[in-house]
Amino acid sequence: MQPKPLTLLHPLTTRDRRTRARLSSQAAAKMFDDQDLGFFANFLGIFIFVLVIAYHFVMADPKYEGN
Repeated sequence: MQPKPLTLLHPLTTRDRRTRARLSSQAAAKMFDDQDLGFFANFLGIFIFVLVIAYHFVMADPKYEGN
């Protein structure tokens, strides 16, 4: 008996579900979850914003405008 090809209409077999669950649990240990990704994106955005503020603060310093 040949296995049926997987399509959107064909549900996964029990063995395929177990394999997919095992692989997803292994991959989940190595991947960022939504909360980590959100924290990283917010931290990166705040860090870049602080760098821009610091750059403008240094460039607008009146001590260096007298050249």
